[in-house]
Amino acid sequence: MQRPDDATEVHLNGYDKAVQRYLEHPRGALVRKFLSLQIKNILYYQAELNHLEKDLNDCIRADAQSRAPANASLPQHTIDLQTSWWHLYITENSEQWELLKKIRSTLTEYQTALVRLSQIEKLGRPHRLDMRLARDYFCDKENGPNIESNEISFWTDETLPDSEFVALFTNDDERNKDLDKLTLWIIQKLEWCHYNILERYRKATCAGRGGGKPTFKYDVRRIADTVSLATLISAPLINFAAMLALYSIKDMKARLAIILVFTQIFSIIMSALTNNRTATMFAATTAYSAVLVVFVGNPNAN
Repeated sequence: MQRPDDATEVHLNGYDKAVQRYLEHPRGALVRKFLSLQIKNILYYQAELNHLEKDLNDCIRADAQSRAPANASLPQHTIDLQTSWWHLYITENSEQWELLKKIRSTLTEYQTALVRLSQIEKLGRPHRLDMRLARDYFCDKENGPNIESNEISFWTDETLPDSEFVALFTNDDERNKDLDKLTLWIIQKLEWCHYNILERYRKATCAGRGGGKPTFKYDVRRIADTVSLATLISAPLINFAAMLALYSIKDMKARLAIILVFTQIFSIIMSALTNNRTATMFAATTAYSAVLVVFVGNPNAN
């Protein structure tokens, strides 16, 4: 008897296939946030509340003009409703109370829309490469999810900016925020290089059931370690080149020019290899140039 595990794998299509693709490739799980509709919705809430506020103020003025001293023999609606929430609450057919209840619910919806928009804006921004792959995936008639074109027409709309989309899960910018700028730049260029050059030579890591292009896995930490090793090897060579140039050249003006050039190189390297603030890099550059000046001023340098 054949067990369920041995049964033929179910072929996915449509939205099930798109969900599987997102689960297999969390970085590429992109959705549209409909920013213009959200802002328009907030503006409509704002206009509605503005009208309700005016109606409430008119109602309060009308009640104030018709009020009379509180007396048990007088109708309930003649009591000053501004001085007692309880009388406002128990008064039958109170226009003020009905308006307040309407304002309360509308105000809650308005504030909820504001908070949700702010939370959506905190989601990760998609990379340009991820956007291109997502557009290719949903428009792929052979390996894509084959969803009705009118339901995913925004993927084919080239006028929509990348800022109109968000990443559902934490993107690589958040996971790799501790990496230096040079390593991040190399990773981005490696992605471009892969999909334009290396893809035809590398074997896919996982084809996946979600369809689309097969995936290729690069170990980010291994790339970062390689960049760090290259940096450790090249850093002493740069310092040695500066000292060798200062030792070999006798003309003082040429030496000062060399100090300027190597100080600028040091500043650029510090900016690329670290995430320090400007003040920290300025202090480090000043200290480095001071060391070179001391080397020039040393009478034993020659």
